[in-house]
Amino acid sequence: MDIKKQWSYLNYTKWKTNFPECDPNNNPNQSPININRNDINLDCGLRCQLQIKYQSSKCYLVNQNNTITIRYEPGSFIMFQNTWYELIKAEIHLPSAHTVDNNHFDMEIDLYHCLDKTCSEGIVLAICLNAGSEYGNSANFFSQFVNQAPVENTSVEREVEVSPEWNLIDVFPEDLTFYFYDGSEAHPPCSQGWKWIVFDQPSNIGTTIYKTLKYNIIEKRGENIRPIQPLKTREITKVLGKYVKILRTTSYKKLLAKKKEEEALTQEQIETHEKMMKERNSQSLGNNIRTSMWKNWYEKNKKRIKGVFIFIVVISYFILAVQITRFIIRNDLVNRAFGVGNNPETKTNNNLPINNLSNSNLPKTF
Repeated sequence: MDIKKQWSYLNYTKWKTNFPECDPNNNPNQSPININRNDINLDCGLRCQLQIKYQSSKCYLVNQNNTITIRYEPGSFIMFQNTWYELIKAEIHLPSAHTVDNNHFDMEIDLYHCLDKTCSEGIVLAICLNAGSEYGNSANFFSQFVNQAPVENTSVEREVEVSPEWNLIDVFPEDLTFYFYDGSEAHPPCSQGWKWIVFDQPSNIGTTIYKTLKYNIIEKRGENIRPIQPLKTREITKVLGKYVKILRTTSYKKLLAKKKEEEALTQEQIETHEKMMKERNSQSLGNNIRTSMWKNWYEKNKKRIKGVFIFIVVISYFILAVQITRFIIRNDLVNRAFGVGNNPETKTNNNLPINNLSNSNLPKTF
């Protein structure tokens, strides 16, 4: 790199010498600025609707000019005023580069979105943060890489392992109301053609994380923000949070991986189903074969089976008849049924002896 093109935030007064666009006389739309809430009367509404579609990314870090910069993987976009911009990087600044009502926040992360591949112009989303709870989506986002972020200036990019769901969407505040103005890059080369969206309310960064970044960036290396630049004749437009839509999307790589996983699962289900069907068909075939064999055997032996069945029935009836006859004889059921031998008037007393007959009862002979 040309030594004349090297810069730091400590010698910002010399930027305009080596970077002409940092000179307000050449480019009056300098950034960052102070936002005075009481001086803003414009409300853009639907004309300034902001749509944010971010996907998860790997984390690539570099520290140049005492600024920790996150390179974000391709595939994340915003749409503003019917134009799409792609997210390429995020820069961390302590304290906040922008001020609201002349007050700095503890920190600011600037999300750069390019209009095209040249990245000569685009939109920067500025999200301010204050130290607070150690928990929450925003604090978790920073906690995954803060202890591995390079402290010294380096041009060598470092990949830090983060969760598969690591996504800059987690950094956005709950209240998405923002201010919109025309500006420039907030550091050399101070290129024109950059529009800024500054969110009104801060998000949260854990106190421990903030202290770590402050120590590594500010206390070790010095300032990493440019002083506030004059607004001049520029207008600041306010857009209410209800006109901001955020969508967490899935990266193309993850979509492919998910698709392959679903295809593999589907194929496994198909193979399992086919195996079950084969087993069922095999069982069914065996049953059909056995059934067919029994049917064939029955057709061949139908007359014989019928004869045997009739013989068994006849024998059963004969045995039953014999048993019934024996029962009738044994219990004298026929005489009982017709009343034979049961009338006392007709019954002969054969047990009386002849000697007991009196002569007087015999008929006299003349």
